[in-house]
Amino acid sequence: MNIRRVKNDEIDLLVKLRLDFFELEGRKTEPAVAEFASGRLRDYFSRRMPMNEFVALVAEEEGKVTGAIFLTVIERPIGAELATYRLGQIYSVMTYPEFRCRGIASALLKAMIAEAKKMDLAAIDLNATEDGRPLYEKAGFTPIPYTGMRLSLA
Repeated sequence: MNIRRVKNDEIDLLVKLRLDFFELEGRKTEPAVAEFASGRLRDYFSRRMPMNEFVALVAEEEGKVTGAIFLTVIERPIGAELATYRLGQIYSVMTYPEFRCRGIASALLKAMIAEAKKMDLAAIDLNATEDGRPLYEKAGFTPIPYTGMRLSLA
């Protein structure tokens, strides 16, 4: 297995991975919605990657992508518990079904943690599914003293 950082010129790969992630979660996307999302994703990745505010890693076997992990850098004011104001948010951790149970997600997570350390991030946050929780706990993630909430403005 080879793990590598996705390059700035691989935007089409990133769009495919993100849409595949939705499908693997059971969120099938209608063609018109996928086309709209693809344009918005291209714009997002094109802006954030050159500024080192978005990182994606892929696992590959024999030139075929087997899994991926995304991280977005979030800047917040320094808090009492944070040495720096830069935090990472991990999402879209996925392994394609035919490659599961081979340690791919674990290897991707370990590699992304190493990337985050090189980027001098203070911490990494993520939202875990029940299935993913053991993987993250084994890597050292712990619950934080607040729960996610959202107010939709759209």
